[in-house]
Amino acid sequence: LGNTIVMAVIIMDHNLRTPKYVAVFNLAFVDLFGSSALVPKVLDIFLFNHYHVPYYDCLVMVFFCYTCLSMQSLNLVILCYDRLMAITYPLHYQMRITNRFMFNLIAFAWVFAIIAVLIAVGLLTRLSYCRSVVVKSYFCDHGQIYKLACNDKTPNMVIEGLGNTIVMAVIILDHNLRTPKYVAVFNLAFVDLFGSSALVPKVLDIFLFNHYHVPYYDCLVMFFFCYTCLSMQSLNLVILCYDRLMAITYPLHYQMRITNRFMFNLIAFAWVFAIIAVLIAVGLLTRLSYCRSVVVKSYFCDHGQIYKLACNDKTPNMVIGGLFPFLLVWLPLAFIVLSYSFIGQALSKIATKNERVKAFKTCTAHLSLVALYFLPILVTFTMSSRINLNARIINLSMASVFPPMLNPIIYVLQTQEIKES
Repeated sequence: LGNTIVMAVIIMDHNLRTPKYVAVFNLAFVDLFGSSALVPKVLDIFLFNHYHVPYYDCLVMVFFCYTCLSMQSLNLVILCYDRLMAITYPLHYQMRITNRFMFNLIAFAWVFAIIAVLIAVGLLTRLSYCRSVVVKSYFCDHGQIYKLACNDKTPNMVIEGLGNTIVMAVIILDHNLRTPKYVAVFNLAFVDLFGSSALVPKVLDIFLFNHYHVPYYDCLVMFFFCYTCLSMQSLNLVILCYDRLMAITYPLHYQMRITNRFMFNLIAFAWVFAIIAVLIAVGLLTRLSYCRSVVVKSYFCDHGQIYKLACNDKTPNMVIGGLFPFLLVWLPLAFIVLSYSFIGQALSKIATKNERVKAFKTCTAHLSLVALYFLPILVTFTMSSRINLNARIINLSMASVFPPMLNPIIYVLQTQEIKES
């Protein structure tokens, strides 16, 4: 009833036939359509204990539920873009954001969502289920379905890493984005995708299926990949910060100093540094003996939580445990803070307000990523003695999981070149 009233009001009132309310109408329609696809079966399960659903009905449910969930997300992006244009370009808003433009934008979102979900559903139809057909969810959930398969499910897993893949594809395909800055952005997207692939599957396995055990060598491998990617996220933010520092404080020398070759060398050095640092930490873990407990109080194979369980001499591990955060968290953060103090000074010397705002806007995406990555870590480390174990786990998991999820969204919304591309 609620969404139907919203739709009816927009149709009946001519004053509401504007681009913004075209998007609002679409959101109400998506909500109504999505609820109609999802709620009846949910009520059937919880009220009447009818847990079974035929296979093809399940695939149809996947299609409609995921299309509507995707459209909710994309519609919020469209509404956000409408507000962005209305507030940042008020004089050009009515000329740029027309009803026709909004209809085209919404139509593109529908086509994109439908094609993406059809690919996911199509990949489900090639799977065989020989062990279990019990979906551990309240509806036909894509991840829970493909994980039950006993033949190759790699394509189904790949479809889930889409956000960062799109950012990487845009940078590769658009020649205008083959600049030092976007070489670093590409590397950040790759690190996010790689890091999520190393961390998220086991995290989901723990929290959804209560599979708390991990073999010792698998734990060390997980530790290596997770810490390498977490370290590279930090170092990549430093590289992007250095790029902005040079662009704003030395604009005339920027293109001569910051070349693609220089950026590739800088990123290669960061990778080598991170890999060597993490390999030393892994090597020091292998010399430890565990005679009291093998319960790691974390959501993944966390360095500090592993070496603290050892009963032989763990002094080298404690040293690397103190050095690791200094080199890969506190030093990068100090560099970023110092760089932005220089950037602030450089901005204050720019004569006109419009030019200052324009220069500062090139830093907003980076500042958002810095806040997303460092704030949960800062809270955890500064309050480690007073913070509850579960709160610590939640904070660190936010630092591990949220940046890779939100980075592509931030770069699409806050970077003009990527939006145009």
